[in-house]
Amino acid sequence: MAHLRIMLADDHETVRQGLRALFNSVPDVEVVHDAGDGDEALLAIRTVAPDLVVTDLSMIPTDGLTLMKRIKELRRQIKVVVLTRYREVGYVREALAAGALGYVLKQSPFSELLQAVVAAGRGQQHLDARLWRSTSAANGPLADAAPLTHREVDVLRRAARGEANKDIGEQLEIAVKTVEVHKSNAMKKLGLRDRAQVVRYAVLHNWLLDA
Repeated sequence: MAHLRIMLADDHETVRQGLRALFNSVPDVEVVHDAGDGDEALLAIRTVAPDLVVTDLSMIPTDGLTLMKRIKELRRQIKVVVLTRYREVGYVREALAAGALGYVLKQSPFSELLQAVVAAGRGQQHLDARLWRSTSAANGPLADAAPLTHREVDVLRRAARGEANKDIGEQLEIAVKTVEVHKSNAMKKLGLRDRAQVVRYAVLHNWLLDA
């Protein structure tokens, strides 16, 4: 992993101190600044130029969503990971739309946050595993889904990487219609409704790291 320079933005000093100590104990990770609100973070970004910002959503006067939008206006290359207690789907969608690559719950262990930070540093998306389970509840828990066949996994993994059905069929030497059937069956088993959810599932299960 390349050396990552991180800024923390959270209005709770105890949280910032704890995260600073944890991150600074990780090789190739350095906390270069911690800010108590979005305004302070924006001022510091101009001088310390972090690679990545870990931010809470609830801050006054400038909240995390506004901070992310401003970061993208100032320096688009800076990656953002959200660390929050909000697990509602609406917050997740807003954060991702604002440019966040990671979304982690404060209820989760530090290892989950570190995983999100490492993924974001590589330009990859990472959503908290607890969040995934809760947002998938409407379609049935993943643990209760029928297991995927080897072919279904292969097809869905390739689809998540952006390969077209025709290309997948040629590589696996099967008909395009068969590719579509395998993909449809896999998505139904996992309760996935669209390509965005397929990609998210692939990211959470590290399927894209083998590309």
